[in-house]
Amino acid sequence: VQVAALEGHTMAAAGVAFHPDGALLASTSHDVGLRLWSLPGGESLAELFTHISLVKGVAFNPDGDLLATGSWDRTVAIHDVSPEGDIELRDVSAPFSAVVEPVAFSPDGALIAAGVGDGRVVLLDVVTLDEVRAYPVPGPEITALAFSPDGDLLLMAGGFPDDTAQMWPVDDTSSEPLALLDGHRGSVMGIAVYPLADDGGGDPLLLATVGDDGQVIMWRFDEGEVERLGSVELDGGWLTSAAFSVDGALLAT
Repeated sequence: VQVAALEGHTMAAAGVAFHPDGALLASTSHDVGLRLWSLPGGESLAELFTHISLVKGVAFNPDGDLLATGSWDRTVAIHDVSPEGDIELRDVSAPFSAVVEPVAFSPDGALIAAGVGDGRVVLLDVVTLDEVRAYPVPGPEITALAFSPDGDLLLMAGGFPDDTAQMWPVDDTSSEPLALLDGHRGSVMGIAVYPLADDGGGDPLLLATVGDDGQVIMWRFDEGEVERLGSVELDGGWLTSAAFSVDGALLAT
């Protein structure tokens, strides 16, 4: 059942993110705009044009007072957000060498992961937007990013010609990924992570990957090992994203 239609962007909507308290929704678009909406009614609260090219990545920090965006103008921007839905630009990163698409905050809110179109995932300090670390990904376009709930691991996928998702330790200087999720016949386009531990952190993890091969693959990560649990192939092909429900009982693709 459709609850509301959020109309205001003048070109394709490219990304959406829920505020942690569920009262706001952020959206980005090819029209270069960033919008905030009230929920559940869908009233437009604010519009900001931080970037000068299409904006895809959007993410709230865990406290909900910051919003990050990634753009084809090759920058990451940080915005201050009030509980009422007011938004103001705080800072913009130095330009990267290629477009920026997905962005994600670490669970402690101290880092931002950004997917750069030169085959890298870059970790940025939230306060300074300085680069902390970069991870190489086989594909040129970063298609998906997700932190583990405890913030110790970062999952990423890099698009064609790569057909895997990689898992890297965040606080380690290792030059190789901790694990590979290898099972798709095309690019991995979406990653979802759910903690199986009662405390919400640490091992084990339930993982889901979706791809342009139409597959949903479920994985279990425990004590450094990845086990493939099963898969389903959906009619219609290309899958672009995945998300677990809060209780982990449902997966949306």
